Amino acid sequence: MRTAIPISLTAKAIATGDERCCGYLYHRDFTPCIVENQLSDGDIVDLPDLKIKVMHLPGHTMGCTAYVFEHYGKTVVVSGDKNILLSKNY
Repeated sequence: MRTAIPISLTAKAIATGDERCCGYLYHRDFTPCIVENQLSDGDIVDLPDLKIKVMHLPGHTMGCTAYVFEHYGKTVVVSGDKNILLSKNY
């Protein structure tokens, strides 16, 4: 089931800079910023020569999100916790 609620809550936290941004964990201030676009699970971000799929992966945080794309024949997953290549030849 698709849901934009947790991801949109993350966008709201970024826009307001509230405690959900966890800057205090790193002894840093988090500066709020404008959120121009909100993404949902399964969305495709279409850039020149690159399509990036959005994956909502709640667990560590409710808004945990990963981004998947192909690069030189390998599947690349970018997330907040780890970055990995998925390939038989890796």
